[in-house]
Amino acid sequence: ADGLLARRQMDTDQNGNLDMLEIYRNGMIHLQQWDLDQDDQYEKIAFFEKGTIIRIEKDSDLDGIRETAVGYRNGKPLVQTVDENQDGMEELRIFYDAGGQTERIEKDVSMDGRMDVFQHFKSNQLVFIEKDNNADGKIDTKTWYDSGRIKRSLGDLDYDGRFETTHSYDRPPWTRVTELDADGSGNADIRSYFIHDTLRKRETLGKHGDLVELRENFNEKGLLMNRLEDSDADGRLDITWYFDDRGRFQRAERDIDGDDRVDTWYHYEDERLSMVSEDTNGDGKPDVWEDYDTSETMIRRKKDLDFDGVADIEEHF
Repeated sequence: ADGLLARRQMDTDQNGNLDMLEIYRNGMIHLQQWDLDQDDQYEKIAFFEKGTIIRIEKDSDLDGIRETAVGYRNGKPLVQTVDENQDGMEELRIFYDAGGQTERIEKDVSMDGRMDVFQHFKSNQLVFIEKDNNADGKIDTKTWYDSGRIKRSLGDLDYDGRFETTHSYDRPPWTRVTELDADGSGNADIRSYFIHDTLRKRETLGKHGDLVELRENFNEKGLLMNRLEDSDADGRLDITWYFDDRGRFQRAERDIDGDDRVDTWYHYEDERLSMVSEDTNGDGKPDVWEDYDTSETMIRRKKDLDFDGVADIEEHF
């Protein structure tokens, strides 16, 4: 014997069983082994080189196979791997920076042998995620985070390689704003506004993504309240449709002459047009009234010629 320590056993949990074994070479630690469940098998092993740790293997589920491994560099963790289903392929990899903080995590969620989730960290905080949701080897979701909170994400919903959906989470008062580029023009065609996952507003945009051609507003239950349209494609929302709590037409208002004031009112009964009233002199009050039958055919017209609010002429059809 050379007088150097070669082996040491310890009872680390003080239950009367020696559950840890240390092996030394040339007086320096070479192996540490732990019997985690007192079955005389070592479920956790730490490997050392010249007294510095280089690797730890662990059987986390105590099934006899050490499926988790951590590699070290200069005494600090470099990469951790997990083969959860013990098929010889890793389902999880965790990469660490020089300071020992998490830098990147890769996951094989589909368990097909290919990594499909990639998480990126900065200063130990999640900043970016990429996902392959359909296991075709291509990224179809990208998500950015700021201070641990989701900020923006892109989605390729039809898996054609083009990210047509953009979600923004930093546009108060909206919880989320979603833009869809359905035609691949590079500009949004539809923009939807959400509060706590409830759709509150939706806009249909022109081909350049700048002008709103249609705007729909929804209540706190997600039911359609009104719809504004640009009926003549001049860039103004000139007609507003109103709906009841069952989503049926109730009435509509329209600015025909383009002065930003309502001059025509449409009234509906059981989703059929029943009456139209018009303001022909711009005083904000109707002076022409038209009544319609159940086939939406005009049957009567009344006119207020002196604009005193009382009809002076009544015509029947």
